[in-house]
Amino acid sequence: MLFTHHINVLFQFSQYLGITSKEELWQFLKCFFSSLLMEMYKILGTVGLTLLAISLLMYFFEHSVFGKLPGDIIWKDKDGNITFHFPLTTCIIFSLIISFASGFFYKP
Repeated sequence: MLFTHHINVLFQFSQYLGITSKEELWQFLKCFFSSLLMEMYKILGTVGLTLLAISLLMYFFEHSVFGKLPGDIIWKDKDGNITFHFPLTTCIIFSLIISFASGFFYKP
């Protein structure tokens, strides 16, 4: 009963868009939500591939020079129980690489 009320309210609102029948409203909603879902699939796919690429890079460059550059901050307490690691120089280098790479791919 409540769902039927929502459909009727939506149909009344859709008449402002020039939709005159419930079949046209159904077609409009299918088109709208399918395009919305396609955009969500693209975003989720991009995020997933990015996370995969980052994890593979971390796996293969585990023993590389990144994280041990001059300017990377590593602090250990005297007992060796606490370690604070802030790779400042590595972050700056990665930021520059990503900025230049995105400049090549996303030209206006």
